[in-house]
Amino acid sequence: METIVPTTDRLFRFADDTGGRADSATTEALRHRTALNRGFAMLKQRPLSTAIAVEMCRMIKGVKLDIRNTPGTALMNDATGAVIQDVLTKGIGFLRHHMISPRGRAMQCAPE
Repeated sequence: METIVPTTDRLFRFADDTGGRADSATTEALRHRTALNRGFAMLKQRPLSTAIAVEMCRMIKGVKLDIRNTPGTALMNDATGAVIQDVLTKGIGFLRHHMISPRGRAMQCAPE
């Protein structure tokens, strides 16, 4: 089990490690922790935005990425060719629209 899920001991041991000595599972868990902490901090400063979402995804993946905006991009079933999800083709406007709460206001973290 330790080869798949990092132990708490490894998470604490490598929490401040910048030398890249942690195994991949521990590194991934620590990237998720960092992204969540940073995301909550950003939500205290401003409403949810695509910039926040992109920054969190970059932290989680550990690479520079952006919102896909290539026309015709869709997740498809290889066997049938049926489109499973075409949100990717809708791009940044679609994401911004869905970051609005049901009351028409941008979602924001509650103040402490």
